[in-house]
Amino acid sequence: MVSSLQAFSRASLVRLRHLELKRNLDYAIPNVTNFQAYIRGVIARNDYHAWREHLHRSNYVAIILQALLRGVLIRRHFKEKMDYYCTNLSKVIKIQSLFRAKETREQYRQLTMGTNVSVGTIKNFVHLLDDSEADFHEEIKVERLRKQVVECIRENQALENEVNNLDVKVALVVDNAKKRKGADSVTTNAARVKLLAKHGDPFSGSSAVDHVARRKLELYQQLFYLLQTRGEYLSRLFLKLSLDNVPEPSRRFIERVVLALFGYGQDRREDFLLLKLLQASCLLV
Repeated sequence: MVSSLQAFSRASLVRLRHLELKRNLDYAIPNVTNFQAYIRGVIARNDYHAWREHLHRSNYVAIILQALLRGVLIRRHFKEKMDYYCTNLSKVIKIQSLFRAKETREQYRQLTMGTNVSVGTIKNFVHLLDDSEADFHEEIKVERLRKQVVECIRENQALENEVNNLDVKVALVVDNAKKRKGADSVTTNAARVKLLAKHGDPFSGSSAVDHVARRKLELYQQLFYLLQTRGEYLSRLFLKLSLDNVPEPSRRFIERVVLALFGYGQDRREDFLLLKLLQASCLLV
């Protein structure tokens, strides 16, 4: 009985102390909260000041890292632009040439037909006014000399052809002398055709007007056009002639063939193509 009363009394005292402590804590909660907030603020400010001081101390390193990053980005962008430019280089060149040609034609039209021509247009064509009368006469002299050279080359070629024809005629005379005197003109013509064919005439014989000969003529025309426009073939031939020990008659024969192929440079087109051939040959050498 006494133990129960003692336990009951102790429990009452403990509950009273707990209620008193709870009331005190409830009363001190705002102060505790403010103290905790103050402590957190102090810790946060200390961390912030430490981080700021670290940034200020590492300012140079941060600038270097930013510069490196910007450099990587700019180089990557530049590389992409250059790759795109190199991929479309032919298109860019074509567009630029078309634009320059259009601009030049427009400026020339303004120069010849316009009234108020700009100073820039006059500067672009001022080189045309540098030609004097002496330059004009010099150009005429050069053209006349060029024609004389072409005529001399043609004359030499004609003489060589006549010599070759005389050789053929002599061969025909010798061949006819071996035959009977009563041979008619048909036999003579056949022997002549045979001899011409033996000398490499591709259109000799009675089939010169048939379909095969016409097709052969078309193929030769295509071959000549290809040799004129594609100078790398003849330039490689010239390089091989310069490296190999080719006899002099073969060299002269090839020179005559090339000059005849380009018409001795008499026309502007043939002159331009012949100059391109010589340029390609110089580049190979």
